[in-house]
Amino acid sequence: MLYPDFHELFQLKSKVSNLELPSNRLIKSAISGGLFSPFRGHGLEFTEVRKYVNGDDIRKIDWQVTARTNTPHIKLFTEERERTVLLLVDTNPTMSFGTRGTFKSIQAARCAALLGWCANKSSNFLGAVLFGGINKTEYFKPTRTRRSLWKMLQYLSRSETKGPKRIIELNVAMDFTNKKASPSSLVFIISDFINIDDQLKLS
Repeated sequence: MLYPDFHELFQLKSKVSNLELPSNRLIKSAISGGLFSPFRGHGLEFTEVRKYVNGDDIRKIDWQVTARTNTPHIKLFTEERERTVLLLVDTNPTMSFGTRGTFKSIQAARCAALLGWCANKSSNFLGAVLFGGINKTEYFKPTRTRRSLWKMLQYLSRSETKGPKRIIELNVAMDFTNKKASPSSLVFIISDFINIDDQLKLS
């Protein structure tokens, strides 16, 4: 079997209760949510202390620093924001090989499912780029609903389809993803890294 069962991928939801995605605390976004961004203002995480300037909120004054320096200072914080998680999944023909235990395509699908459920659990925007195989590139636009995740899991668990197998190099898929991703997107690459050009190998 080259592809995992959809039910198996769905059940992996129960395995992510204690898993968390890496948190880069400076996320550039304008939608309130559950992560940190560089926008200054009321928030959950202390950033720094700076001198008070006319117009600053006096409620932010750091009285200890003010007393120590004899100059008014205020505290700055980072706000909570959301981020976009993009999964770049290799579905090239080379992924249809493996050991007696399992195929690379199955392991890649399981990995994508776990990352997808982690992102969904944290209410992140989740999208995916699946490249190679029967279809050249499948792009799942980032959403906060489970619809995009379900579609991705269904695609990864599809039955073997007849047709010419196309090979898409990783650098081509990365260029495509770069055009879709925002500067603050968190991108995961799931691949055997076989189909890459010489320039990418040297980088």
